[in-house]
Amino acid sequence: MFKTRAKTLGLVCHESEGGGRKQAGLQHCTAAMVQTIVAREIDMRMAMARARVAAMASAAAMIGVSALQVHAADGQTAEAKWPVYVNARFGYHACYPAALLKPAAVSPNGDGRRFTGAGGAVLSVWGSNNALGDTVASNAAADRERLGNGGEVTYSVVRPTWYVLSGTRNGQTFYLKSVFARNAFSTMELLYPANAGSTWTPVTSRLSRCFGVN
Repeated sequence: MFKTRAKTLGLVCHESEGGGRKQAGLQHCTAAMVQTIVAREIDMRMAMARARVAAMASAAAMIGVSALQVHAADGQTAEAKWPVYVNARFGYHACYPAALLKPAAVSPNGDGRRFTGAGGAVLSVWGSNNALGDTVASNAAADRERLGNGGEVTYSVVRPTWYVLSGTRNGQTFYLKSVFARNAFSTMELLYPANAGSTWTPVTSRLSRCFGVN
């Protein structure tokens, strides 16, 4: 097998001719030949791995997020589909777990869409023009006041071009992320039963990562 691999790599391991018995394989390759074979084998495998990674990255860039690998309790891996919704008016994109959320019709003015799930879970995505000249900080403060009315904001992050707010209200957990781009705010807001965190916490993380503006 080793001798065959050496020939595949364009190398030849010569057989001995002494003692009336020919022996093939590793015993009659010089140390330099062995090192060359191993080095070329490693180079070939690394090149193949880089090609696979490049192909996967290219596919992901073209089709967006299409699937989430979910690890079940028994250690098996199941694939759950995550379609991508792209809003033509504001240019934002959002993925969602098809097994948990079902899309409703796009809003009449084309600014967004709702996705509903079991137990009252709702994902809303929308865009709004910054007609009043709000800053990211002032818009975040307005959302904090709205969500805190009858509830509690327990997590808040404000950055130059986006912000995140999360907390609880009326027995539900909420998570909001808003991105400022093209003088408009594109927002996603997820509501789900507070006692269903084991299901929705990992979903929330994925939703946040794949939400953005094209």
